[in-house]
Amino acid sequence: MNRSLQRGATLIIVLCIVLLVTIIATVAIRQSSVSLNIATGAQAQKLMMQNSDAALLRFEQLHKQNSSAAVNSLFSTIKKNIGKEVVWCYSDLQKDFFTSNKSSLIYWIAGNTQATTIGNDGFCRSNSFSTGRSTVVTQVSATISLTNSSVITNSSSNDNSVPPVKIIVYTTSFIPTLSNANADAINACLSTRMSSRPTYVDKIESNPQTYTVSECLSGLNVPNYTAVAEYQSEN
Repeated sequence: MNRSLQRGATLIIVLCIVLLVTIIATVAIRQSSVSLNIATGAQAQKLMMQNSDAALLRFEQLHKQNSSAAVNSLFSTIKKNIGKEVVWCYSDLQKDFFTSNKSSLIYWIAGNTQATTIGNDGFCRSNSFSTGRSTVVTQVSATISLTNSSVITNSSSNDNSVPPVKIIVYTTSFIPTLSNANADAINACLSTRMSSRPTYVDKIESNPQTYTVSECLSGLNVPNYTAVAEYQSEN
């Protein structure tokens, strides 16, 4: 009888130890998983920031090359489309991606329920990776706001008091592989949304067409990062 009680007590102790070890192992695995997710998120954010900054640096380098005919054509395209966004898909593998023939236009006409686009060559796709690592996609858009329209109109005069034109550049980088979003849905965010919502357009939760590129990607749970820079260009 005593031996049976001892065996029963031993079994209970062993089961308690096994249960305790299982709990400790489960907690350790969860902590490791959380740490891994944090590390992955931090690395992804860093990669997206680097890509956005690299695209801005390329644009800045072009901005300084005033003597280049291609560059003059580029900024001429931007200045001719006041209130519209000129869009390119950034590629570190191509030296001349900032050209007018590889760009698209997107703009919003007051009263419409969605943006209007011209051309598809400039919009990125979910697999338009900016580097050979096939990780990050970066879309760039440049615009002159409607508030600068008077500056452009008066630029032909010899009035030195006319201030330089401000060109606003947006770079939106994202990592499609960290999301389960459908490729077509991602492509729609890139080709039908503006990087910056016009002041006369309100964001309507029931109308995703009013979202910006970044807001649209975030709605699909696609990790993304947008950088903004301003450049002054002579009239």
